[in-house]
Amino acid sequence: MTGLPCPTCGSTRAVLALARLDLAGAVALNPLAAAGALVFLAGGLIAAIAALAGRPLREPQRYSPVARLALLGAVVANWVWLLEAARGG
Repeated sequence: MTGLPCPTCGSTRAVLALARLDLAGAVALNPLAAAGALVFLAGGLIAAIAALAGRPLREPQRYSPVARLALLGAVVANWVWLLEAARGG
């Protein structure tokens, strides 16, 4: 409606590019979605290895205010990236 990309624009295409092992293409489409997908896959792999080794998984912990601020900064930086890409920059 506004003509501006949303913060998640390109996420599906970025994940599909990762599935084709096109890391550069995925990052160009949506850097945060590409990084998130890679972290998600790595976490699943680590959890599977830990489970097969019989090691207990750590309990989830709350993020510190600094980590929350860094995550917010990453989302804003990603959105700026998408706005520049849509502008042709």
